[in-house]
Amino acid sequence: AARNLLVLHQDELRQRNLLAYSRSLGELNRFTALWPGRLPSDNPSTYQQVVVQASRVRLALSPYL
Repeated sequence: AARNLLVLHQDELRQRNLLAYSRSLGELNRFTALWPGRLPSDNPSTYQQVVVQASRVRLALSPYL
């Protein structure tokens, strides 16, 4: 949902801060890649990986807060 909102409002967000938009989109893409499908993969992401990536997403989005 967060990634969809970022893409939906990309024109406005890119105008406000292009670097923050690029970083945010990249971090959100990496976050969603932790769950490649509806079912768990053979090598699921660890809790630590999820928490670390979530922190990176929050940091990347911080210029918009």
